[in-house]
Amino acid sequence: MNNEAPNPQPQMQPNPTANTMKKMIGNPASLLLRIGLAFVFLYAAFFVSNVGTGTKYVPAFVSNIIPLQTFLILFGVFEVFLSIWLLLGKFTKYSGLVSAVFLICVTAFNLSYFSGLFRNVAIIAAAFALATLRED
Repeated sequence: MNNEAPNPQPQMQPNPTANTMKKMIGNPASLLLRIGLAFVFLYAAFFVSNVGTGTKYVPAFVSNIIPLQTFLILFGVFEVFLSIWLLLGKFTKYSGLVSAVFLICVTAFNLSYFSGLFRNVAIIAAAFALATLRED
């Protein structure tokens, strides 16, 4: 004979709105990291990757390979595509890794400007964090 009293609390039904939002947004941490990284790359694409401000960050050997203005345009286009990829939330492991490697290269080739680029270390960590999150 079982002497336990029945549990009077009703079973909670899943909230269909919350499920729909979760499907749209996915992991909230992933969403926040993707938005933050995309902002960084979009800002750089439109305000740093231009001849006026971006030239000092381009290593000297690049201008021996491709004209500086062409490189900056291609660099900006790459940053826009990377931002779109991040915002779409598809294959986030790979977009996070590409973001991290990209920023490591930018920082490594500009160590003389590290006092202005030191924030890249935190952004690189955020990109690696995105790459390690489980995709739902």
